[in-house]
Amino acid sequence: MAKKNRKGGGGFPAPDGKYAPGAAGTLSALGKKLILVGLISVAGGFFVLSRTDPYGRNRASHLAPYLLLGGYGLIAAGLLAKNGETEGRSEAMKG
Repeated sequence: MAKKNRKGGGGFPAPDGKYAPGAAGTLSALGKKLILVGLISVAGGFFVLSRTDPYGRNRASHLAPYLLLGGYGLIAAGLLAKNGETEGRSEAMKG
């Protein structure tokens, strides 16, 4: 197999054959915010988890799993959030 030539830091190829830097592999502003909120939620979930009753009969025992799973879901959503700037570039290249 041939080695891929990736000049310019990766991304989608422009019409002239060069790669546009930062076009792919970057996080959007919304994605960064979602990841930050997700990390805070996960940290809060572990803090609340440390306050649980050994028998699981207090409020912290019921709240911690939702904070943890919700935080991990927000991190995943942040990683998958689309960059609006990239979509605008690809449409401008077409027409």
